[in-house]
Amino acid sequence: MFKLSRFLDFFQKLLLSLMVSSGSTLSFADETEIFAQNEASKVNANVLFLLDASGSMTQTLSNSGGRSRMQVLKDTFREVLDTAPANVNIGLMHYANASLLPSYSWSAIKGVSFPVSPIDQQAASIIGSAASSDNLIDPPASMPVRAFLADIVDNWQAAGYTPIVDSLYEAARYFRGESPVWGKHAPAYSWAAHPSTYTGGLTCTSQHQEECSPDWGTCNSTANLSPSACTTRKYNECCKWETASDGTQFCKNNNYSCKVNVKFCQHSICDAYSGSPVYKSPIEYSCQANYLVLMSDGKPEYPFWEGVTADGTARYPESVAPTQTYNVNLVPPMLPDMTNTNFPVTVTNLVSANCVDAPLGYKSGKCGAELTQFLATEDQASSVSGKQVVNTFTVAFGMNDEPVGTNYLAELATVEGGAYTANDPEELAAAFSEILTDVQKSSLSFSSPSFVVDQANLLSHESKVYMPVFDPSQTAVWSGNLRKFTVNDAGDILGANGGSVLNTDGTLKADAQDLWSNTAHGSDVTIGGAANKLPLPANRILYTDAVGTNLVSINPTTTSITASLLSPSDTISSAHNLLPVSTSYPHLPTGTSCWGSYKDCSGVQHTVNGNPSTGVGCVSIAEVTTCPAPEVSAEKRTQLLNFIRGYKNGDPTAEPRNHLGDSLNSKAVVVDYGNDEYGNDVVRVLLATNEGFVHSFDAETGVEKWAFMPASLLKNANLFLDNQNTNKHIYGIDGALTLARVDHNLNGIIELTPSQDYNNDGQINAEDADSVKLYFGLRRGGRMYYGLNISVADSPSVMWKIAPQTATNGSADSFDELGEAWSKPTLSRLRLADADNPQQSKLVQVLVFGGGYDPRKDEEDVTKRLPDQWGRDLFIIDASSGSLLWSLRKGGFGLAGAQTAVAGATSLSHSIPGDIRILDMDGNGALDRLYFSDTGGNVWRVDMDADVRDADTSSYYDYSKAKLTHLASLGGGSTSLDHRKFFYEPDTAIRMQNGKPILTIALGSGYRTHPLNTTAALDRLYVLIDPDVYKMPEALTLITDNNLMNVQSIETGKTILDYPEMKGWYYEFEHHGEKALSPVLTLLDKVMFTTFSQSDAQGNPSVAQACQLATNTSRAYVLDVLQGKAVLNLDRSVDASADKFVIAGSNELLDTPQLIFGRLTGSDGSSSCQLGDCQQNMMVRIGKLKLPLLDLNNTQHQISNTYNQMIDITRLLPRVYWLDSTAKDEGE
Repeated sequence: MFKLSRFLDFFQKLLLSLMVSSGSTLSFADETEIFAQNEASKVNANVLFLLDASGSMTQTLSNSGGRSRMQVLKDTFREVLDTAPANVNIGLMHYANASLLPSYSWSAIKGVSFPVSPIDQQAASIIGSAASSDNLIDPPASMPVRAFLADIVDNWQAAGYTPIVDSLYEAARYFRGESPVWGKHAPAYSWAAHPSTYTGGLTCTSQHQEECSPDWGTCNSTANLSPSACTTRKYNECCKWETASDGTQFCKNNNYSCKVNVKFCQHSICDAYSGSPVYKSPIEYSCQANYLVLMSDGKPEYPFWEGVTADGTARYPESVAPTQTYNVNLVPPMLPDMTNTNFPVTVTNLVSANCVDAPLGYKSGKCGAELTQFLATEDQASSVSGKQVVNTFTVAFGMNDEPVGTNYLAELATVEGGAYTANDPEELAAAFSEILTDVQKSSLSFSSPSFVVDQANLLSHESKVYMPVFDPSQTAVWSGNLRKFTVNDAGDILGANGGSVLNTDGTLKADAQDLWSNTAHGSDVTIGGAANKLPLPANRILYTDAVGTNLVSINPTTTSITASLLSPSDTISSAHNLLPVSTSYPHLPTGTSCWGSYKDCSGVQHTVNGNPSTGVGCVSIAEVTTCPAPEVSAEKRTQLLNFIRGYKNGDPTAEPRNHLGDSLNSKAVVVDYGNDEYGNDVVRVLLATNEGFVHSFDAETGVEKWAFMPASLLKNANLFLDNQNTNKHIYGIDGALTLARVDHNLNGIIELTPSQDYNNDGQINAEDADSVKLYFGLRRGGRMYYGLNISVADSPSVMWKIAPQTATNGSADSFDELGEAWSKPTLSRLRLADADNPQQSKLVQVLVFGGGYDPRKDEEDVTKRLPDQWGRDLFIIDASSGSLLWSLRKGGFGLAGAQTAVAGATSLSHSIPGDIRILDMDGNGALDRLYFSDTGGNVWRVDMDADVRDADTSSYYDYSKAKLTHLASLGGGSTSLDHRKFFYEPDTAIRMQNGKPILTIALGSGYRTHPLNTTAALDRLYVLIDPDVYKMPEALTLITDNNLMNVQSIETGKTILDYPEMKGWYYEFEHHGEKALSPVLTLLDKVMFTTFSQSDAQGNPSVAQACQLATNTSRAYVLDVLQGKAVLNLDRSVDASADKFVIAGSNELLDTPQLIFGRLTGSDGSSSCQLGDCQQNMMVRIGKLKLPLLDLNNTQHQISNTYNQMIDITRLLPRVYWLDSTAKDEGE
């Protein structure tokens, strides 16, 4: 069955590859929907199958169970169409399937049998009124095209010659929308083009009766086949056919003495027609892909005199040379005699080229290659904009004994690698997948480039910048990469050649080349970068935490990585191509299918052919395809672990994949370890990806030094290996990385052997050693946080990991409220009561993060959305052990005082995915106030020092007494209108106004998990005023829309402070679907933020249409914090006018604006800093936008004494408050 199975695989992979390239409709339930939206711009590819039904198809195919080539084709074609994807247009054409007729010898050359049509459209609706008079069987009313085309092929009989070029000529006329030539006959004739393929009528004006034989397949549908109208005659026939070793058949002993009855009847033959039919070209759209698939089991040939010539290759194609004459003793005459008048244009005139006279010795193949090249290189649809071409692929079926014929077919293929034999379909399928897959590449990034902090001066940034990039995909695997560039003092990002790598819109230039690449890569993610610096799979150092917190090597020989760790944890869906019924059948339950096929949980293939009117034979898609996830086999386990290591397809003999996953929301962080024992600078770049790894790269070479994958993510390898189309992006480590680098003596070197008692506990021990710790959550990848010790550059260890029911402090329910770990763990310090004296304290390094995201919020329909069950909490954990120290719902956990919920904590009803804003209001080196927001549109404040402030002096650090204050309720919405949501932390700023401190809270609303949503309340940017800057809030008035001011209402020359009854202002976004999807930066009396909208640069709503991409625009805003007006010339226009926003990107979600510190220089900007002549400027950048939002060029920093213009830090420093990181325990 080798040939059959491989031939079947060819067609299946061909059609599946079309699904990738021709507009599958995907729906992503997260921010990746911005990529899926443009699937609507893709249109179904057109595929016309031109199949061989010649007499040689009667030969038995080897290893097919005794079936003929024709029967194999019939069986294969039906099975393939049953399982074909829905997003492809398929048509059918063939040649032969006809014996020679007395007066019409050309019946083997046919018109288009069925027009290229959507595969699941009802065939009857396409055939229409022609059903009663055409040459096809009549389809049932609800039968889709996929089933009907298989029925058509089932009715073919293998007979006739192989007119390849003439058939290609007719196919070309169909694609070009020209009149039929060979198919210009009455619909009843088997060789006629089907009426559904053309416009215009065709009427027979003269006809005659002629004998035909239904037994020989020579009768058309006008024949009267009743016994009384027919006669029977006896003919000699071979008594026994036998099959030779090469698959050919022969008559045993050449014995044709056996008699057989042959039925003869009369049918009508038309001699003349009136009317001007014109093919309806399937090419409708400028971006539509068009393909011709030619399958033949032999060389091009026509009838020949057996015994006179060896084959039928001596006749030229009639479409090429209609006036050519032949010696009838050598070449049989063909009736009627064709002339130039039969052809509107011959092939030679069409292609405007001199054709090779007899390619490979075949006159019968003349102009074939020239014609397919013409289709592939010249515009075939002048009425459609752009250049529309038709690519040809060929399949040589069962032609092992015809190497010359196989070579001829190969010459017809118009794409390199597009010619294959049926004996090697995998090769053809791979070529089709490569050619037909959408090759448009766009190097995208949701996270900003990572600018490196200079460890010698924490206010300065080095000249290196690291940019994560990725390509979105319709399959499970998204390709990512990490690129290294440099940045100059002006903020330009430079490549290996020293030139700028960014276009003005922030996209990478075509000639961009990063420092880790050997050649230009432009926007192609797969070229160069860290991905192509990965060590060979056998040499990679890869870890996972298979058991507890111990790291083990990811390797098939590591027995602790069991098969269960690699097995899917939930149910899985078996493979299927079931077509859901349309809304035309409302009586059937949603999710019902009446057409298609599926594999059950045992792997058995089933075909569904039900009646949607009655429901008989229909199935529930979920019921028949939902299966328990099986544990992987030992063999599969080995394959998966090798795949994770980087071997292509998990085969250790194959080449490396050189693949990094995408970094959708995580960006790189850089660790400088200082000089090693040999004086070499040791710098590592850490990057998390959705493949599931945290990678550590050598910053100089880009070579991966090690990588760690949480054990919970190992199971995703199944999905990546299969790499099927999916409407769900696969997530690994998608959260932000938090780095804690402790260099006690500030010498720039991480020293693991301490020499001083830095923590003043009277001992020099491990706690006095320098260290580097890494903390992260999985975000969409799961409900987990990790703490890694990476103090030794290339020897990581897991300190702790936390998840619901698995807390390392032994409390099974410590993190039961933890949702998807979106919130970045923010490093801070907390004063804990001394165990012996609750009035004394010690400082503990802690991590603070929100409760996380509840995926119930993914449901966009507010009437169907369930209340959140996760993420309604805020956690503080010990940074060293991962132990829970405090949460809103549990109060002080493990601290002095009762372990009771903070008052009001149970009123939290929405998840908290954002980071937590931490403040040290009294400057004692420990956190004492927190601000956070939730996905219900609420803003909250927590005063952690309530116990310090109260009258009870028995304790000062009972954090169960922390005060939770509901500051603002801004969600809006109703039972039918969804509310606004906050996904990010509020940004806070304190300024003095007329001697009085003012604390502003800035944040923007937006449905991050559905950036294309337009059904919620209009999103806004809010600036709120907290009146209780340094005191505990008492009877605070809840901030709502009623006590906020629309920024448009603030009068010229006034600020929000001039309206004392108002608690802040809001700016309602103006563009279609506009929303804030990242945190705000407040700096120099300005709020800076980014938005995303479904609109173009002019603000016009944009929706993807056929061949027209939607234009999603990201904007960067800079507004005055108290007035809400534009204050900077963002686009650097000549008139220096202030702009509210600048276009900062397209089709990507931008990160928060980044504050970048320049180097210390003299006042001229180039000389070194000297006493009395020193400046250090800062800038604010957004994403990959070439122009900074704020820099030297759009401020009056040199002449202004105004605070909001002071981008020179040396002038600003007296106004800045710094965290005292050397604060000691009380009493020291």
